[in-house]
Amino acid sequence: MLKRVAIFGSGGHARVVFDILKQCDTYEPSCFYTISKLTNEIYSTPVLVETSGLENLDFNRGIVAVGDNYLRSQIVKKIKSLRPNFKFINAIHPKAIISPTVKMGVGNCIMAGTTIEFASEVSDHSVINTAASVNHDCNLEEFVNISPNATLGGMCRVGKFSTICIGATILNNINIEENVVLGAGSIATKNLTKNTLYYGVPARPIRPRKLTDRII
Repeated sequence: MLKRVAIFGSGGHARVVFDILKQCDTYEPSCFYTISKLTNEIYSTPVLVETSGLENLDFNRGIVAVGDNYLRSQIVKKIKSLRPNFKFINAIHPKAIISPTVKMGVGNCIMAGTTIEFASEVSDHSVINTAASVNHDCNLEEFVNISPNATLGGMCRVGKFSTICIGATILNNINIEENVVLGAGSIATKNLTKNTLYYGVPARPIRPRKLTDRII
């Protein structure tokens, strides 16, 4: 029997998560929660505003499907305050390639074509997007976003709330600190300092960023 789950979000990312869950033969998306209700249903699945009625749901599983790292963290925090025992699930596309040695947290979305190699660790509530490559012995902390076609060399660390944008590359043994954005197509050849936007080949600091800033 499929397990009923809630999806928190209603944008493009949430729709992809819905599609992944429908292909997994484990979960049945039963409702969407959204900040601003623009429609009553998505793919015949009801849309609810924010977390209204969450404490009264007759099931206790779901995933936060919001692309913005900080906003995702705030929604997770609110869910935990309303239902401390809520179970966050992983949405893992059946065409993702994940080594059995990978340590996987909860609340993660792993898209189609993703590869996560030997002995890597993925913490909680992160997004590893389409065709991203995470090489051996990498460590992804909470609430990170690895965008489509981004590539991480071996033994890299990506700190909490950081985003590696589309097509960006991180060379081996690089440390990305918290709240870093590495711009699309950029190459990180050395460690990147927290709270900073980097861009270029090689990546250079462009400007400071706050945790609440938009990605670019």
